[in-house]
Amino acid sequence: ASAHILLNGDTRALMLFGTLAIWCVLEMLFINRRDGDWQRPPITHWKGDVIVVVATLVVVPIVMLIHGWLGVPLMH
Repeated sequence: ASAHILLNGDTRALMLFGTLAIWCVLEMLFINRRDGDWQRPPITHWKGDVIVVVATLVVVPIVMLIHGWLGVPLMH
């Protein structure tokens, strides 16, 4: 949200992404209050980390392409 606000710098970006940022922070606070104290998750195998890295390498370029197809260049 902050990157979009800084890059666009107009009122529309501030309203849209500022509201989303506030909503995200509030949701984190509400979820933390609901779930109570943090507890360490069980130790997992490294294969899960590999799956996450591969999924990220697939999803990020797709999101970048969709962003460009929508007419919003990633670099100005």
